[in-house]
Parts: sequence; structure tokens; C-alpha cells
Amino acid sequence: REVVRKFARKIRAGSSEVQQLPPLKIVLIGGPCCGKGTIAPMLSQAFRTRVVGVGQLLRGEVRARTERGRVASQTMCRGALLPE
Repeated sequence: REVVRKFARKIRAGSSEVQQLPPLKIVLIGGPCCGKGTIAPMLSQAFRTRVVGVGQLLRGEVRARTERGRVASQTMCRGALLPE
């Protein structure tokens, strides 16, 4: 936890050491209601990055009534995993 805090402070301070790094990508994996949606905005703010949630993307596809959304909706309703 302290390593993350130190790194976040360097980012906020505009450290040249951090500016030379490639963009940071963090992947949060876990079951339903484990806190991914709680921690993601905190990490996003600390590391000045954005949150891209697969669930949000899929729900958008379902709302837009795309073919991908139709397949996703049917699969999610069955409680199955989505194909790649």
C-alpha cells in the first residue's frame, strides 16, 4: 500500500522519473461485489488515468441494441461467460 502511495505522490508532483514511464494500465479482477468498482475510481484519481469497465461497455452495447449487445444480454441472462 505504501509503494502505491509513494508512486501516486510522484505522479501528482509531476516527477520527471514518472513522466518517462509508459502509460500505466491496471487490471482489477474479482467476483461480484468484491470492491472493484470502489477501488477503481480511487486508483484512477491517484494515478491520473481513466476507468474502463467491461460491464459498463457491455451494458452500453445492450442499450444500443447491437448484435454484440444481443449476444451479451442472452449470455448474461443465462449466467454464462461471454465469448471472446
